[in-house]
Amino acid sequence: MDSKLVVNCNQILCEITEDKMGVNQVLKKTGFEKNKAKGIDAINHLIKANLIFKTKDNKHKQKDNIQLTDFGRELNLFILNVDNLKESFNKLNHSIDDFAKNGYI
Repeated sequence: MDSKLVVNCNQILCEITEDKMGVNQVLKKTGFEKNKAKGIDAINHLIKANLIFKTKDNKHKQKDNIQLTDFGRELNLFILNVDNLKESFNKLNHSIDDFAKNGYI
């Protein structure tokens, strides 16, 4: 799997925040509505990896919904926590740099 596909999969995985989201809704939210082929390819890889699954919408025959699997939910949470950790680490580094510039360290 190439690195761009990994980035695309990660982007889609992190944007599935509701229990059920329409495929087009996810593509729009992630910016893949202009290049649906890349978004659909990433969604299909996530399905093959058992991170998400697709279901038909009961109200709309042509609409597909996607949901996180239990493992997908855990991975999503892990990715978000790592992102939060990176942000906190960057803030800490900035604070340390400010202290050093002011002669406190």
